[in-house]
Amino acid sequence: MEFHVRHLEVRGWLAIVLSLGAVLAIGVAVTVMALGIFLVLLPALLAATAFYYLFPRLRRRQGRKMGEPEIIDGEYRVLDVHNSERKPLK
Repeated sequence: MEFHVRHLEVRGWLAIVLSLGAVLAIGVAVTVMALGIFLVLLPALLAATAFYYLFPRLRRRQGRKMGEPEIIDGEYRVLDVHNSERKPLK
């Protein structure tokens, strides 16, 4: 059994170096963009959280004024166990 080792020419090394460079450039670009977005969003989220905590009156309510009780309206029937076996519900 004989192994033959083939050496890469300049074109082969150039292709490898360019491929690694492209991958590295894309990785650096994605990292810089992610870091930029993080550095913009983090202070905005902290400011929104502080604003929400410091000004509780400005929080949105769902159609109720503060201090009013929440009333849930509905219809109901009292069923007898013996009656429900004879008549099916609608």
